[in-house]
Amino acid sequence: MIEEIRKSLEESLRKLDEYIAKIQAERERIAEELEKKLEELKVFNVDKEKLRDFLKEPFVLIPKRKEEWYVIVPKFIPFHVGWLEHETKSYNIFVINKYFQWIYELPEAIKKRIKIPEPLPFKVIDGYLHTGTKLQEVAWERYKKFLYRKEGKDRIRIKKGYEFLLIAKLIEDGCLPFVPQPVEEEDIREWDGIKLRSYQKRAWEKFLKCGAIGVYWAFGAGKSLFGLYCLARIKGRKLVVVPTLTLKSQWMERIEKYIPEYKHEIDVVTYLAYDKVKDNNYALVIFDECLTGDTTIVLEDGGIKEIKDIKRDKVFEGGKTSFEFSRKTNLIYKIRSDFSILKTTPTHPHIIVRKRRDKHNNQWFKVNEKDVRVCFAKDLKEGDCFLVPEKIPHTTKTKWTPEQLRFVGLIACDGHIEKNKNVIKVAVKKKGEKEWVRDVFIKGINSFGVKKYWEFTNKRGDYVIGCSSKKLKNILTNKFKIPEGKKAEKIDITNEVFYSSLNSIKAFIDACFSSEGWVRIENNGSCRIYFSCTSLKFTHKLQLLLKKFGIHSWLTMKKRSGNNHHTLYIIHIGNKDFNKLMDLIKFSRKSLNIEKRNKGKFQNDELIWNGKKYRLVKILEIKKEKIDTTVYDFSTETHMFLANGCLTHNCQHLPANTYIRLSTLKAKYRVGLSGSPFREDGRENLIFALTGFPIGLNWEELIKLKVVKVPRFKLYVVRDYHEKFRRLEELLKIPVKTLIFCDSIKLGKQISSRFGIPFVYGETPERERMEILRNSDMVVVSRVADEGVSLPDIERVIEVAFLFGSRQQESQRFGRLMHSLKEEPEHIIIMTEKEFQAYQKRLYAIYERGFRIEIVR
Repeated sequence: MIEEIRKSLEESLRKLDEYIAKIQAERERIAEELEKKLEELKVFNVDKEKLRDFLKEPFVLIPKRKEEWYVIVPKFIPFHVGWLEHETKSYNIFVINKYFQWIYELPEAIKKRIKIPEPLPFKVIDGYLHTGTKLQEVAWERYKKFLYRKEGKDRIRIKKGYEFLLIAKLIEDGCLPFVPQPVEEEDIREWDGIKLRSYQKRAWEKFLKCGAIGVYWAFGAGKSLFGLYCLARIKGRKLVVVPTLTLKSQWMERIEKYIPEYKHEIDVVTYLAYDKVKDNNYALVIFDECLTGDTTIVLEDGGIKEIKDIKRDKVFEGGKTSFEFSRKTNLIYKIRSDFSILKTTPTHPHIIVRKRRDKHNNQWFKVNEKDVRVCFAKDLKEGDCFLVPEKIPHTTKTKWTPEQLRFVGLIACDGHIEKNKNVIKVAVKKKGEKEWVRDVFIKGINSFGVKKYWEFTNKRGDYVIGCSSKKLKNILTNKFKIPEGKKAEKIDITNEVFYSSLNSIKAFIDACFSSEGWVRIENNGSCRIYFSCTSLKFTHKLQLLLKKFGIHSWLTMKKRSGNNHHTLYIIHIGNKDFNKLMDLIKFSRKSLNIEKRNKGKFQNDELIWNGKKYRLVKILEIKKEKIDTTVYDFSTETHMFLANGCLTHNCQHLPANTYIRLSTLKAKYRVGLSGSPFREDGRENLIFALTGFPIGLNWEELIKLKVVKVPRFKLYVVRDYHEKFRRLEELLKIPVKTLIFCDSIKLGKQISSRFGIPFVYGETPERERMEILRNSDMVVVSRVADEGVSLPDIERVIEVAFLFGSRQQESQRFGRLMHSLKEEPEHIIIMTEKEFQAYQKRLYAIYERGFRIEIVR
């Protein structure tokens, strides 16, 4: 044992001497080269001694936030460390954090400067936090919410279900709490079907010693082959968990190719198939890196769109969208809250608050930002709360007057447009309604340039007022989408109303409540105003119009008996929101205008999150519906948007609680495979917590070993999308194996149609994807090919549409070329000038690895 330690120490010292010699030689070379350049430029006033001092420490270290630092380096210095966050014409600005040192060797000069605090020596073993006798109280105070009770003097029992969360928190605090659990001899079989490289052998040895590792190697370094080797060598049932169906297909093909004799032992599933495997016991687990069409989405300027009509580059509350998709499904979750109704796929993530109960004091804990989480629809519970913004934005784009929109509201709620005739009329029998209806109708038609009208009392005693105008009928049916004939469930509110002035919107709201509303004083003395309608779509959008004024409303449903009666959707406004509405609008129907006001608070609890105020609306009912339908989703810059007024999340972004679910899979050993430990949302601790002891390998070593190919990078900056198409057309004249990445489904279909090449995206059957990719010389691909697709004969990647400034996506995409066997693979990006200005930070994924990009304008 002592002899092994001595040999290991000697080997480490030898390598250190080699590194020091290389650094000194490189420093001398740069100094000499720089002196020559300065001589050429006739710059003689440089202090050469200070220049040599500068080369000993050619960087500036500046704190960014707790345990995270900027490393600023002049571009002429070949020095790369950490994550390239920004660059100027003269400097590269990297970011390093406490996690980086676990994977890659930090320069000694940086280690001394950052002085990362010594981590606490805590370990998590079999449901206990082992603290040692001196630090038990420290651990109890710091991590109390994860802990159940102290046991003995050196350990604490962890609450059931909180072990993964505690591990993630310990990692966040700089502690690796894992205890090596060596792989038992009886679990290993003899097999040599794959020859490992030197660094892969080191990883296998680490796995045998620890039993749980995270492998963070660059694309093309052989992570998948290493994973296959582990699957073959470990006996018993195994599981591979992947993010996409494409990657699932590729793993199954690799298993069939390399280890067919063991395929009966291996399950391959996506993250979303957790429920299918959660009860199984595995010897080894390997981790390898929606909404219905009538859902209303709120735009950034205060307008609305149904999700099925979303197009690329539209700007929403939540940011601009770059990617939209649709797919078929036969299972929908109908989620009814006290504000709205959402229909969504089981795996669509939502932003919610799950309130916590103080059992000792029999009351709810006060909600704060830490209670906000992302949760799949199938994991929601009745009592969870959606977040609804206090107010939605407004932009005036149309010029409808208050008189015109008050008339439109009257016709939408109480009026009738005759089929195949140019007749618009209103009939009312409610006492006291004739006067205000007559006034609104006459002033309304006059504002549209119609002077003639007629009025009478029919045989039933109803007051009827109407007019005949083809022009007015066209405006009502085309601009405002008011149907002819029976309209019941069909009525809607269009952007003609949403983009009107706030005064005109108030007039529209006035007409709606005056037509179908009433005021009630409840038994407890509080006041409420109600509105009822048989169109859920109209009701939701009226709620959103109220949100332009910061007025919150509740939604209820009333099912009526009989075949001819539609479900009634009722909204009511109470508490201080009632006061706000009554002070805002003087209703045309006088019986609604009461003097009484409420005391107390606004409806629903309030929460400030990410600097914005939200109301918490409780989920009342969750129902599964088996129905064949199409669902839709899209991506925004913040991964969030407003759906039917509630804050929700992109399907494509894996929620943090998915890691928690995956951590509960029953496995004796674990291996994680990833091209990078960095997450753009800053939650790296989740990756480490899920896998185990981290193992890294830098790019320089891979390139030196000739394991990966270094692509040539070229960026074309063009004027607009038309020129982007022309440039693509020129490039495709060169017949080489090419992947054309396109996030936009619409644009991808256009490229496919125009150039006669296949398009692989979400709706492409899983079993056909890899076959198309392998057998086609040129293929358009959506994000389904971002991760894990390995094509040895690929020569070129072209990006035409992408996820904004995502460096993670950029590195995934050029990583496809790292698998290439071709001598000079080429990575080409085509950006418009506008895209280049807004999203050039995605290029840092290339620069931070020391690669250069040729920019062509």
